[in-house]
Amino acid sequence: MGADVWIDANVVLRYLIRDDEELFFLASRVMEMAERGEVRLHLSPVTVAELVWVLDSFYDYPRNQVAEVVSSFVKAGGVAVEERDLIIKALEDYSNLNVDFIDAYIAARAHASKWPVVTFDRDHFKKLGVEQFMPD
Repeated sequence: MGADVWIDANVVLRYLIRDDEELFFLASRVMEMAERGEVRLHLSPVTVAELVWVLDSFYDYPRNQVAEVVSSFVKAGGVAVEERDLIIKALEDYSNLNVDFIDAYIAARAHASKWPVVTFDRDHFKKLGVEQFMPD
């Protein structure tokens, strides 16, 4: 296996949306290197959250399309994603339940840890089936 590197959201975005041919070409080369095992791209949950936010709010992609393209990238060869299963679950819930990605991610973490969530956003977390904590 080649070098381990962190990948930034701007490189992933250029690869996914192809809005700048020169940057798309460079991003594609990075992806090809990852697929051949020359580099291993590490993607953090924070970077995934940034990708979702930019595609949703700036590019106005529909939720199902955001979830689909980001999930495809998360599952790509040569991409190592911290908490991959939680990220995929959060993307599914973000798309299917019409909740914020961050709330879906926190809910996935809560389910995995079996801990409740303290929140004022009761509706989203109720949709997500998360036990909620609030002092009396």
